[in-house]
Order: sequence, then C-alpha cells, then structure tokens
Amino acid sequence: MILPSPFDLGHGKPWCIAHRGYSALYPENSYCAFDAALEQGAQAMELDVRPSREGVPVIFHDEGLEKVGGKPGLFVTQPLAALQGLDYGAWHSARFRGQELPLLDDVLCRYGKRCYLLVEIKSDEASGDRAQREALMAATLAAVERQQLLQRTFVLCFDLELLAHGRHLNPEARFVLNQDHGCIQRGADFLYAYSVAIEGLEPDFARSVQQLDKPVFTYTCNSRQAFDKAIACGANGIMADDPKLLTERLLALKASRRTD
Repeated sequence: MILPSPFDLGHGKPWCIAHRGYSALYPENSYCAFDAALEQGAQAMELDVRPSREGVPVIFHDEGLEKVGGKPGLFVTQPLAALQGLDYGAWHSARFRGQELPLLDDVLCRYGKRCYLLVEIKSDEASGDRAQREALMAATLAAVERQQLLQRTFVLCFDLELLAHGRHLNPEARFVLNQDHGCIQRGADFLYAYSVAIEGLEPDFARSVQQLDKPVFTYTCNSRQAFDKAIACGANGIMADDPKLLTERLLALKASRRTD
C-alpha cells in the first residue's frame, strides 16, 4: 500500500531538508546538528544509519572511525560499547567535545514528531555483508514501527534490491531510491519517491516521477546556484548542509514572486 503524499506535486513550496542536520556548522549526524537544523526551520532531516557489531542501528556516516578517534577498520566490526566510548563532536571543533553517538531509536523518539526524517541505510562494505544489511533494514523498520512513525519517516538507500527487501518486510513503509543520475527503475512501483544528486537532476526526470504521483528529492545543495537549479527542476525536497541559507533563499524567492 502506498501511503498518501504530504507533498503538493504541482506548485508547492519545496521542503528544506537538513543534510545530516545542520552539518555546515555543527558535527554531522549529531544531536546538536539536529537541534540547530530545527531552529532554522527545516521541515525534515536526513541522517545516516549503520549497524554496530551487534546489529544495533546507530547514526553515523563514514565507513571507518578514524575521524572520531576510533581504531582503523570497518564500522560494523565494532561493538556498541566501544562506539559509544568515542567523541562525536571534537573532530569538528573543541566546543563540540563530548557529543555522544545517537542511536536510531533515540533520534526517532526525540525528533520524529517534530519533523519528517529521511533515514539513509548505508549499503557499503562498512555496513556488513548482504545478511547484515538486510538485518539493518529490518531493525530500522522495526524502530520506525515502534515509534509509530511510518508516515513521517522515509527510508533511503542506493541499493534497490535492499529497498525491495524492506518492502517485503513492511509494505506500508516509505522507501526512496538514491541515485547519482535520475532514472525510473523497472519493477520499482513500490518506491515512494526518488532522490537524485543535484548534479544529475533534470526537469524532465522530475516531471516524469511526479506524473507517477511520487515526489522528488535532491542532494546536496550548498550554493545559490544549486538551490535555484533544484527549484527550477521542481524538486519537492531539497537537502542542504546549511538549512539557514536554503530557508533564506526559499523565502526570498517567495517574496519576489509576490511582487512580480
């Protein structure tokens, strides 16, 4: 079952989606980045999910832990206790020292009723083999179900086969395919939306997706030129590291249209 869309696929104002929170000024995928993004008016937040060695979904982007002071090696090989012992803010700035590792369950509980969440399941080697990634999908969907956030959460991935597995587990969840270049996939009618890199987004693709009653997201827009391209292409959601700049641009465009 495809759930109703919260988007106006015609001429609605696009969502401001904070990419890994307010990651331009705060440590990415951290509580302080998420809090700051909401303060700037973001309607949604994108975040990355990986499994600990035990399979617990946690919020982290990189394949390894070197940036946060961990030992070299793949993320998935580390137990949760070791991951929680690291500092997830000091790498960005000393003033963020002491940021803890967010757990998916905690993030859903803390933010799921305050904004929409775009949860990207990392499908590279650092998230384990196929069985481990499928287990991560199952654990992610289970967490979303527990928090009763199926209509406020989008599950993203570059791996269409993994998304199809998620759909088998829960047909009511909202699945989104990430792509470098927009291409409508055969056998992917179950997708709720497509998410395309701004460099590969084209107006014709966006229109073809929206004609299927599906929204289009784009990532990652960090300049006025990128913002304007996303808007011109008709994107329904725009991901940016700096949600403040994006919000200001959207408001400026809205004001200019009123005076035309």
